[in-house]
Amino acid sequence: MMVRKGKKLDRRGFLKNASLCLGASIISNPRRAAAGQQSVGPVAKNSRLPREVWVASISQNRLEAAKYREMIKKMLRRMEEVIQYEPDIICLPEAFPFVNLTVGRPPLDEVAEAPIGPISGPFAEFAGKHHCYVVCPIYTKEKGRYYNAGGRGGAEEIPAVSSSR
Repeated sequence: MMVRKGKKLDRRGFLKNASLCLGASIISNPRRAAAGQQSVGPVAKNSRLPREVWVASISQNRLEAAKYREMIKKMLRRMEEVIQYEPDIICLPEAFPFVNLTVGRPPLDEVAEAPIGPISGPFAEFAGKHHCYVVCPIYTKEKGRYYNAGGRGGAEEIPAVSSSR
């Protein structure tokens, strides 16, 4: 809860006031509002700031496949769309090969792998080819336990993040 001039302002009130102010500013200066709608274009890596890092986050919206191998191919094609921006890091959705499948998720023991395996391998190759890192969440198995791990492909292919299941 926020306080404004002695009055309490809840989230709904804040959003209402903020949207009214935004609407008024657009009506009063439509040229400025239109200028803010410009998209970002590709910038060559050699013209970026020394520590500037470009990150691409890939969405799985409207992406369906029958089997996970088909989903891997579709995701690689979607990744090709962002390469023109020369991202330093490409982040993929959690457990993406097994989501939006028309036949349902495969059993965990069939798809858990030790990196770099048949599921994460194509993404490591993509990272090497395009000189970037790819955060590729996969299922891994170690000592009879399964993990949801975000592996990093690129210069070094090692698991970066994992959580036990």
